[in-house]
Amino acid sequence: MKESKLIGLLQSIPPEELRWLAKWVRSPYYNSNPLVVALFDHLRKYAPAFDSPKLTREDVFKQLFPKDPYDGRRLQLLMFRLSALAEEFLVAQRLKRGRITHQELLQAELGERNQYELFLKQNQSLAEQLEQSPYRDEYYYLARWRQQHDHFFHPRTARYGFSTDQLEGIMQNLDAFYILSKMRYSAELRNRQNILPEAYEIALLGESIQLAEQHPVFGGDKVFQAYRDILALMEQPENESTYRRLEDIAYHHLHLFRPTDQVPLLRYLVNTSIQLYNKGKQEYLGKQFRLYQLVWKRACSSTNTSFLRIPSSILS
Repeated sequence: MKESKLIGLLQSIPPEELRWLAKWVRSPYYNSNPLVVALFDHLRKYAPAFDSPKLTREDVFKQLFPKDPYDGRRLQLLMFRLSALAEEFLVAQRLKRGRITHQELLQAELGERNQYELFLKQNQSLAEQLEQSPYRDEYYYLARWRQQHDHFFHPRTARYGFSTDQLEGIMQNLDAFYILSKMRYSAELRNRQNILPEAYEIALLGESIQLAEQHPVFGGDKVFQAYRDILALMEQPENESTYRRLEDIAYHHLHLFRPTDQVPLLRYLVNTSIQLYNKGKQEYLGKQFRLYQLVWKRACSSTNTSFLRIPSSILS
């Protein structure tokens, strides 16, 4: 049972959340089977590792049905139901943390239930919440476009009531999402190309960057500038002016990137500083040290341990 999906799900839930999961499995709205509750209560005794030798299927079955002969199918059905409850619980926890996703789903539900006035209020509320986001990355522009798109294409919306500026705004958000996504994927592909014996033809990358240079969304946008400079350093790693621009973003504007998105920026900087040092530029040894300090600082404030991985170029 140790390798089961159910055990993996339970291992992902910290002790403080297991208390809420206990309430979840006892809620008649979600579960009416007392044997599922009994299974959860028994397994919970072995939290948080859930790796006891007593967690064999036979031993667990005996705890639940002490007078019955072992029936693997009977236990499997209970495990399946508890796994489904744990998955629903994890989604609910995610929605509690991700208010934008919660608001998007509520807006969609109101729209489908033909509550147009409530839908409009929710749509406007979602727009206001998005504007409060500290990030202006591809996720933001996709969410902003989706919020506008859902309003415009609702069956009860008078589409000709939208101004030209509003329509252009929808298109600009869609363009921004595409451009940033294209640049981000391109950076990953070119990084693979530098490490592995692979070659990629990246269509429309140059056109996307050229479009972005004139795009009203990207005037002084640091996220766009960072991905542009990452791509440029992959083409010309010895370009120190590009390196300095990216370094300035890392030291002064890193908060504009989501914690998980800070990793690639710092990785590319470290790798480039190593290449420049190997070319005889001694001052980049100190830059590497300061970058590693920044990496460590970000790692200590984040649960994302990928900050601590050694850059690929060090291993090569």
